[in-house]
Amino acid sequence: MSKNYSQVKDFFSGYAGKWDSLYGKKNRKDPFSMFADNVLRRVIKIRFAKTVKIIQENSCKSILDVGCGSGRYVLEFAREGLDVHGIDFAKPMLVIAEESLKTLALSHRVKLQQLSWQDFDRDEKYDAVIAIGFFDYQEDPSAALAKMVKTSNKVVVASFPKSTGILAIQRRIRYRIRNCPLWMYSHSDIEDLVANLTYPVIHQILKLGRDYLLVLKIKD
Repeated sequence: MSKNYSQVKDFFSGYAGKWDSLYGKKNRKDPFSMFADNVLRRVIKIRFAKTVKIIQENSCKSILDVGCGSGRYVLEFAREGLDVHGIDFAKPMLVIAEESLKTLALSHRVKLQQLSWQDFDRDEKYDAVIAIGFFDYQEDPSAALAKMVKTSNKVVVASFPKSTGILAIQRRIRYRIRNCPLWMYSHSDIEDLVANLTYPVIHQILKLGRDYLLVLKIKD
């Protein structure tokens, strides 16, 4: 286990509650929270809506959510009647997801597993693999993306934080203070990742404010 892996895992294990609150609807009044409400939540909501729409447009019935966190995407897809498998290496994140699923009586549609993507080893394929807020913390994004394409029948949807702009600078500072490794990307970085794939795909890169959203459609 690398030092970077341990640092990221420790960060998310201790930050689960605050992370989940980013999806909340309360508008708080302190300066940072107002910034989060007006900017960060806006991007998160757009990213969420785009991802859900892509899954619907591709008629996906089974979903693998890599780095599922507190389960916001897992919950949405379970509500739509899809079969969902969520994995995350941070147990506190999965506890929040499990509680939400029980509250909404959706546990029967979802399998949650404490597991890193590196350790995921199943022959089963899913119609869609999503990785939202995942590549921000990946030391080897090329291998991670290749494995996702190999695991998908139809589509892979993954977000990548932009490496330029005031939000990128602010985020680098915050994560340095928190001692959590962070990887950020340019448009050409993502194109290079796609070019390195050995599987035939059709790709699209969407610009979503501070993020890129990569959509990979698997060719037959």
